[in-house]
Amino acid sequence: AISDPEALPLIFGGHLPDDVNSQLKYLLVWEPVNPLTAVTMFLPAYKNHPFIIQYAMRALESHSVDITFFYVPQIVQTLRYDALGYVERYILETAQFSQLFAHQIIWNMKANSYKDDDAQVPDEIKPALDGVMGKMVESFVPLDRDFY
Repeated sequence: AISDPEALPLIFGGHLPDDVNSQLKYLLVWEPVNPLTAVTMFLPAYKNHPFIIQYAMRALESHSVDITFFYVPQIVQTLRYDALGYVERYILETAQFSQLFAHQIIWNMKANSYKDDDAQVPDEIKPALDGVMGKMVESFVPLDRDFY
């Protein structure tokens, strides 16, 4: 089953059941899931379990930025639950080698910083988004900053 990433939802069922803890060690060698499934593993239902977080990161990093680009909205929303900073790290590292990804992430973060269309009511995630955006822009080389 470790060669079939689509088997993971059968084991987990959308959360971390108590009876699978002994099987989590297999995640270290399990084939990577698609980016959308990987992003869901950062949700509170998976309890920030170290094996699950490591697997989700490995799965995300195994896909080309051309693929993960399509999951930017989900990746940005996952920052709500990123207590350990793994999603932030993924965003910052990926933004270093893809201007397009960085631009899309920033645009999405700005779009999600407020609850209303008039940008008057900040979302709870706004401080986290502002922090990640600041770190990204700070790390840009002049060419990337011009693109931004």
